[in-house]
Order: sequence, then C-alpha cells, then structure tokens
Amino acid sequence: PARWRGFLLDQRSLRILANRPTPGTPAPLLRTRYEQEAARLSRLSRERSLSADEAADLGALHLRLGEVSKALALFRVRFGENPRRARVSPKADGEIIKALQAEGIEVEATATVLPWDVWLTAEALQPQQLSLI
Repeated sequence: PARWRGFLLDQRSLRILANRPTPGTPAPLLRTRYEQEAARLSRLSRERSLSADEAADLGALHLRLGEVSKALALFRVRFGENPRRARVSPKADGEIIKALQAEGIEVEATATVLPWDVWLTAEALQPQQLSLI
C-alpha cells in the first residue's frame, strides 16, 4: 500500500467485522453491509449458478463474517471435494484458523498472504523439488 495509515485502518475494520455483536450491541455498519451482500449473493445462487467471481466473493464474505462452515460448504459445492489445505497470513485471525483446523484442514501460515486473505485448495502439499538448472 502507498499509505500504511489506510492499510492499518482497513485491517482493523476487517478484524472488527469477524466478531459477532453481543446481544444488545448494534452490529458495525461494515458488518451489516457484508451480511446484506452475502444474503444477496445467496439468494442469487438459488436463482442461477453463480459466476466464478460471485462465488469467490460469497466465500470471502462468509470467511470475513466468521462463517467458516458456510465458506467450506460453498467450496465443496463449487469444486466437488473438500479443501485439504489453507494458506493464511501469520497475522490472520486466530478464530478463523481454529475453525479451519476444526474442519480438518491443514493450515499453513506464510508471509506472502495478506492478513485478511484465506486461500483454500483441495490439492495435497507437494514436497519442494531442488532444481539444478
């Protein structure tokens, strides 16, 4: 990012977004907007097949809202198999990591992934091969 100030505010917003509001406490506006967009895409998926971008957006919304099981169900429907591995940032939300591990997914923390991104794959981990060329 060109300005760290904006990046840190965005990261803070995404962390707040994943926390469910307690009874009697209003949900943050950003969480409400994410919930509305997730509901819109869910309704759309019942009417027709989602495009690749729409399905990716819906999965990302579920993950950011802390609804890991819904995101994994969408992955299973879309690809016909269960995800085996997830790549996350070392700074990723601990609740999401715990939820992924509870689903039996191997979680790999790597610095090449942005703090709010979660990459799912059904592929097994391939051992690194040494290239002599």
